[in-house]
Amino acid sequence: MKYATKQTMYMGNIIINYSDGTVKVFNALDLTKQWFSMSNDAFYDLYEFNFNPHKFNGLYENGRKAMFENQKPMDLLMPLC
Repeated sequence: MKYATKQTMYMGNIIINYSDGTVKVFNALDLTKQWFSMSNDAFYDLYEFNFNPHKFNGLYENGRKAMFENQKPMDLLMPLC
């Protein structure tokens, strides 16, 4: 079973290195918005790695702003799905 061995951010992308030598690249902001929209278990099932945008300078804040800046306070109480 493969597992993520390294996560790095480079030029707005998150690069994931796996134990079997494969590499996947994701847009960091899009990945963070996905992280906000689902549970940790659902995220892992979809992407096959655990993710924490707090590990990357400013990513959590930028993702939160991009995800929620246009919503009214009442919208935040409604399910995102």
